[in-house]
Amino acid sequence: NEPRYVSYINYIHSSGTLLQSNINDLLDLARLESGKFGWEDESFDLCKMIRSAIATCQISASEAGVMLAYVPHTPDITICADRARLMQALINLITNAVKFSDPNELVEISMIVDCDGKCVIQVRDAGCGMSPENLERVRKPFAQAHEDSYSKGKGGLGLGLAIVSGIAERVDGRFELDSRENIGTVARLILPPNRVNCLNTKAA
Repeated sequence: NEPRYVSYINYIHSSGTLLQSNINDLLDLARLESGKFGWEDESFDLCKMIRSAIATCQISASEAGVMLAYVPHTPDITICADRARLMQALINLITNAVKFSDPNELVEISMIVDCDGKCVIQVRDAGCGMSPENLERVRKPFAQAHEDSYSKGKGGLGLGLAIVSGIAERVDGRFELDSRENIGTVARLILPPNRVNCLNTKAA
């Protein structure tokens, strides 16, 4: 019945969750660099995976006052990859977009297969954006896009985008990042045609 205890418990829980997330990111980065990153290919419905990733990020987005929207331009796609790892990469991108968006802003997640057969998963935000010199740097481990007061209290070790880059390389794909200060950022995870099946087939 003591309100302070509830506040303390919530603080301990949130701090523990952040610590666990940081430790998992460190372990994943170490596995990527050592070539021991667990991977198991399977066929799965990409739209369902994207919706699951968005649902996972929904609570933190709501707490930040940020809206999430999904636009599937090509709805019937089966992907051959490690579902959990691909979902991890997308969650990292959405979380990063939410982190640097202001309340009442929109983070839009979209997916399309281009004319060459590549699948492009895109996360667009209208947040603070990054300067050109920071675009390549933030792909490296422990790099932060913002070293000013804007980043204080945002959490994380600066490993999320490095892990996304590693996962993209694991599927012989690409990770692209476009950003402009005070306008926003567009992150794209691009999967090669040999990983994509646009037929209306059942996926696991």
